[in-house]
Amino acid sequence: FKKKLRTQEFQAAAAAGVTTLATVYHACQRETCQFENDVSFEIVNFMSIIGESMGIFEADLYKRLALAEGVGAMLAQTAGSIEAHGLEETSVREALFSEYGRRL
Repeated sequence: FKKKLRTQEFQAAAAAGVTTLATVYHACQRETCQFENDVSFEIVNFMSIIGESMGIFEADLYKRLALAEGVGAMLAQTAGSIEAHGLEETSVREALFSEYGRRL
């Protein structure tokens, strides 16, 4: 049911020619941002738009990782943070797979 609704929403947005689909809640953003490579528009949280209008920009790390090609790519993207915080790669791999694995 959720997949059908998402498909309808994405089709309607594309048909309307939107360039940005703004989500209104962080859980909605996490559920939809992973599909950004499959649609003709960007998917952002509305708070990012508000922040940018005020000159504040914070990259959406969750979306960047959700769009990565597997846990290996996620580890590569976050290698600096893993090292800086003294984390064990195995633990990070498990955490990433726990959060994103259903999408891989």
